[in-house]
Amino acid sequence: MANISPETLTPHTAPYLRSCPINLQKQALRRAARRFCMDTEAWRETMTSFNTVVDTDEYTLAVPSAYIITAVDQVVFGRLLGIREAGSKINTLESRYTFSQEGKLKFDDAPTDVHAIIADVVYIPIRDSVTYIDWMIRLWGDGIIAGALWDLKRNPGSASSPVPWYDPAGANEYKDDYNGTLFRAKRANFTGRKSGVVTIALTPFA
Repeated sequence: MANISPETLTPHTAPYLRSCPINLQKQALRRAARRFCMDTEAWRETMTSFNTVVDTDEYTLAVPSAYIITAVDQVVFGRLLGIREAGSKINTLESRYTFSQEGKLKFDDAPTDVHAIIADVVYIPIRDSVTYIDWMIRLWGDGIIAGALWDLKRNPGSASSPVPWYDPAGANEYKDDYNGTLFRAKRANFTGRKSGVVTIALTPFA
């Protein structure tokens, strides 16, 4: 997956921040991008599949060092995954799973056979992350820009050193823009969850 920095959005913030240093704008964009991910759980990915081990009920989900997983949205495992012929039937079994903040995926019933696991997860960047998946920036860039402008325009600076971009009325407008994009992002995704049902797909008999 290709990565891009929220800092690339500075051409969309600079015209509205009189005399604001570019470095401050970049910091605000990074903060806004992370806050947007946390508020919406919009960054969802299907992880690379891995195999279960017989009679083992707990697995650690591998994740890039720049991110953490906050929720598992869906888990599928089985002998038969993917495309099936039209009209064919498939038998399914179910097992509850839970996901912990330590990154552990645990099944109530340990697998009795080897299955390929595919998990859809919610990513949150760590605080020091400087790059994000490119589609997040392209799809929700307007919300990130609004969040950065809201952040900067509501801060008056100090009494001895007020900032020229302070604009409380403008900050409220960008707050509304941010919240509007946040609502659309939440609506576009199912609510993330940390427990659910795993579907086991079994090869049907001829």
